[in-house]
Amino acid sequence: MCTKERLFQYGVGVFLALFFAVILGTLVGWVPRLTNAIYPVVKAISTVPPLIYTSYIVLIMPTFFLASLTVVFLSVFWGSFMGSINNTAFVEKKVINSAKVLNMKTLPMLFKIIIPFNLPRIINNLPINLATALMTLTAAEMIGASSGMGYYVRVALTYANYTKAIAGIIFIGLVVSLLNIIIGALKKEFVTWEY
Repeated sequence: MCTKERLFQYGVGVFLALFFAVILGTLVGWVPRLTNAIYPVVKAISTVPPLIYTSYIVLIMPTFFLASLTVVFLSVFWGSFMGSINNTAFVEKKVINSAKVLNMKTLPMLFKIIIPFNLPRIINNLPINLATALMTLTAAEMIGASSGMGYYVRVALTYANYTKAIAGIIFIGLVVSLLNIIIGALKKEFVTWEY
């Protein structure tokens, strides 16, 4: 699999993780009982570095495609899920009261008021999530792939070709920097509010 396809796979994993984390986190954060029951568990799970379970996931998955998708998904999901619970549980009461005055039902309020209100925080956390996901994907490639940047760096180090290894590391750094620039541009374009 070439780097372009791997980046597409990475993008799919990140998108799915963010989608489910924001939707489920918003729903859990909205209901105080769910927040109290689920938040401590999520907080404990999200502190486990994704690199710890990366090798295990690569070993148990039937294909590397599924393994890498799972690794990227999990490395983004838990932190984003916890953040979405926090963001929703601690939304200012005046925002909720204003929506209630307009007689908004719960689901429209969550999707039209709460999620957009939390969007700046979600986007602010993206650079860390993307860097973590790319790090775990690279580690997964070093362990069990036959292509990709992690594989490229591992092979270069195995044959003591340090120039290629450093080039691979620099390329990974450039990809993360480019992703951060894209996120910054998207935030300026689509999120014009801040609090």
